[in-house]
Amino acid sequence: MALKRFPVPVNSAVAIALAPTLVKPLLDLVTALLTTLELPPKLREMLILLVSHETRCSYEWAQHLPQAAAAGVGDDELALVTDRHLDSADPAERVMLDAARMYLDGTPWEDATMASLLERFPERQVAEILFVLGAIRMFTLYINALDIELDPSGEELAERFADLAETRS
Repeated sequence: MALKRFPVPVNSAVAIALAPTLVKPLLDLVTALLTTLELPPKLREMLILLVSHETRCSYEWAQHLPQAAAAGVGDDELALVTDRHLDSADPAERVMLDAARMYLDGTPWEDATMASLLERFPERQVAEILFVLGAIRMFTLYINALDIELDPSGEELAERFADLAETRS
């Protein structure tokens, strides 16, 4: 069963089992997002926390804080994620977070938005940014709708996914 291949049993993964034909593809997607992207893990985790914050998904936020910390996300980056009025000193982070907020707000993108991303990220990473935003938003909305109980697996999950990413690189 696909759930047995997931690094650590977590309530969100168990909740996916309510839709049995989606278990394998969804868990494969999550595993790929967390282990095989070219996008640096720090930026991936900033995006995941941004989506968690914007969708008010306390479950995903709590689960990813340990993974974010392991990827190098500190207090300054957490402030950037939670406060729209702060700007990163890093131009790539600033452009990524601005574009991500537009995406999550449903604001139509102008050509300049994509051009700014492509000035700072390769095409593949821009695509990965969009997939992280879309996939995590889908999961956070699902988690919120089911009011999934927080589980204590966050730190263990961070370690297991880090190990899995190492074996894939």
